[in-house]
Amino acid sequence: DVSGRGLSLPQPRLATETVRGMDVEVRTRGVLSEGGGLRIDDLSFTFGVFHVAGSGILEQQRDHARAAFQFELPSTSCQSLLESVPTALLPQLQGTRWTGAFGARGRFSFDTRSLDDLELSYDVQDQCRAIDVPPALARERFKQACSHHIYLPDGSTTEQTVGPGTANWTPLDAISPYMQLAVLTTEDGGFPHHRGFNNAAIKASIIANLKARRFVRGASTITMQLAKNLFLSRDKTLSRKLEEVVLTDYLEQVFSKDELMALYLNIVEYGPAVYGITAASEYYFGRTPAELDLAECLFLSSLLPSPLRYGAMRDLEQVPERWMRGLHNLMRIQKKRGLISDAELEEGLAQSISFWHGGERPPPRPAVHQRPIGEPDDDSGVAPEPPTDAP
Repeated sequence: DVSGRGLSLPQPRLATETVRGMDVEVRTRGVLSEGGGLRIDDLSFTFGVFHVAGSGILEQQRDHARAAFQFELPSTSCQSLLESVPTALLPQLQGTRWTGAFGARGRFSFDTRSLDDLELSYDVQDQCRAIDVPPALARERFKQACSHHIYLPDGSTTEQTVGPGTANWTPLDAISPYMQLAVLTTEDGGFPHHRGFNNAAIKASIIANLKARRFVRGASTITMQLAKNLFLSRDKTLSRKLEEVVLTDYLEQVFSKDELMALYLNIVEYGPAVYGITAASEYYFGRTPAELDLAECLFLSSLLPSPLRYGAMRDLEQVPERWMRGLHNLMRIQKKRGLISDAELEEGLAQSISFWHGGERPPPRPAVHQRPIGEPDDDSGVAPEPPTDAP
């Protein structure tokens, strides 16, 4: 049994500021064997009013490891949960008020000899609803011109104005529909259906990271990426991750899927100080977002995991052959998932991508006509790995 009240902890991995006023209690009962096995018969963790109970086993041998854990978080008032968390862990959420209750239970098990059989199941009862938020989080802020932080290549930050009516904003119906298909393919295939968190992608990420024994794949959804870009810094802290989870839930509550997609495409980073689809279309191709073809849209979405590194391809005349092969593979995945037709696949495979370096613009194209956005035939919603090995 370990407990402490009013604790303060200056730990940069937790938060940028000292975390103060923590009330923590941990109680556990179990057996640790000489062979490296651990059995937890009863685990109780309390943080303010946040209480989790669980049990599990962990066995480690020379050639494999096996683990199984289960947990339960009893239903608790959302406002009470927020108020019991120190301010330093949720700074962006101060001043918000929530109604409803939150509870969860789940099970996680794996054996390194058969990681593809990993089990991850959980039941989340999320009835939390924001009823009062500060102006910085309010939905109304994003229905007009507003500013948000962007990062410059040297790591410094500045403000950029974006929103309906600004030069940096293109409405969703004036963006090539292939751009939506592109980010559904490379970033978040389950976006039309989930509520901010992609269960299949989370499981695939855990399996990939366990196999590699290091972090090689994340499970961020479009909404999670949007929460980071709109409200949060790039600090790698537990505080930022907690805020990302809560703000993702909030965004899914107050915006429609079309509104979330429009915000995402208009603020995400595509290259060095290149934010939003309007700037990206101009910077790489000298075109408007409405003109982009299938290959160009997939190219832009393939930059998103590392826009500064991959964006260096613009120094070339054309997209390298090996990168085009990756884009062609993404096109075939789109066809398999029912996102594009046979004719669109054939047309896309014949497209080449040349970069614009200023001066005379390429001949204009007709705007790509709006078309129904297809939904994946498979329900995994797991985005494939993007092309890699950029110059």
